[in-house]
Amino acid sequence: AKGLEFGTVIIYGSNQYGKDDSVKSKSLSIDKDFGLLSKVPSPEGYFEKPVTPAVVALHNFVLGKKHAAELKRLFYVAVTRAIHRLIITATHTDYKPRAGSFFELLSGVLPIGQEKNEIEIEGDVQFMIKTEKNYEFAHRKMKLPLKIYTELDEEEPAGVESKSLHAVKNFLVERISDLPKREIISATKISMFSQCPVKYELTYEIGFPPIFELIKSRQSHFEFNFKEDDDLPIRPSLKGKIIHAILCAEKKPGEWYEVAEKMLLDEQTIEQKDFARIIENIEADLGTFYASRIYEELKKAGEYRNEYEVYCEEENFFLFGIIDKLILNKERLEIIDYKTDDVDEYRLTERAESYFVQLKFYAYILSRLFEGVDRFYLRLVFIKHPDHPVHIQITRRDLEEFRTEIISVIKKIQTAGYQPNFNHCPKCQYALE
Repeated sequence: AKGLEFGTVIIYGSNQYGKDDSVKSKSLSIDKDFGLLSKVPSPEGYFEKPVTPAVVALHNFVLGKKHAAELKRLFYVAVTRAIHRLIITATHTDYKPRAGSFFELLSGVLPIGQEKNEIEIEGDVQFMIKTEKNYEFAHRKMKLPLKIYTELDEEEPAGVESKSLHAVKNFLVERISDLPKREIISATKISMFSQCPVKYELTYEIGFPPIFELIKSRQSHFEFNFKEDDDLPIRPSLKGKIIHAILCAEKKPGEWYEVAEKMLLDEQTIEQKDFARIIENIEADLGTFYASRIYEELKKAGEYRNEYEVYCEEENFFLFGIIDKLILNKERLEIIDYKTDDVDEYRLTERAESYFVQLKFYAYILSRLFEGVDRFYLRLVFIKHPDHPVHIQITRRDLEEFRTEIISVIKKIQTAGYQPNFNHCPKCQYALE
């Protein structure tokens, strides 16, 4: 309603009040400026009145000032919407206003409750008048009578038969559905939902990862590109993040230490004594990769992009992904995805099945962006086994069929169709032993 005007405005129930967010006894609050807030037990004993620390008193004082200012702002907006008639109602006991209500603001400036049927307010009002070439300002004394009604007689609306007021009500019993639009869907989300819808629900809808981080007893078997979803609480292993950053920055052997050390220093949960062990572990994996045939092959790539972000609009949502390395050829596009999984060589193909959903998702977006390309080469490079890449080649026709699968998954996400995939339980980080 702000910015609009109406012939008649009714402010109903002005003696009601909003929620009080101040810190009370036996409660715990958190504030971005004041931190954790709570009243504390009295040193005189458990049954004595709790003590209000100074920081809590200051927080409550500031909050009270903010609420008062917001109340005045809202009330001002409400009363200034009316063009011809403004009606304000209140239920009360002996004209007593409740703290934090519109009625309290009115009672502070008008003599309400003195058995008057009318209150007259007056003041000097400034007008701006438009002339032919300019504006002029004029002052005028204004008087405005305000009528007060202590009770209202119930009346039948004119021209309406009374029986129509008591007609049988029709109830809408169907469920009202509301689907999100223009939502960003990442490759990580599609891949995780394809593994198990319940895993997706725990991660994205319920936000289980922070709790899981506290209780997990083993590392995740799968690594996802969590950079695509910055709001996701869970993160991949720090080692995986560092190796990805080094490879995407194209650091050569002997040039990557500075990147790793900076990322370790930024990670405040890592103690200094663990630095050497982590660096040594990263060096072992990178050493294997740098000595591989695939590393030499990737160095010779012609036109390519590292950490290439891709977007496209699909129906009423957006698809988004970040590709580790994209090699652009005239005949085909090559999608390279680095994986730092600690997995045995004989299980690479099995592990790759879940990741290829993610790479197909990237390929579909690319098929929308590069309309002249018909073939796409998807390659997974496991850093621990670089010379055993797992790859597939798909065509534009294959991706058109995959589009149906993407849309199906998104609709299930939108309608909360989280049916468990029990076959994934033995591999899932959330599964209990």
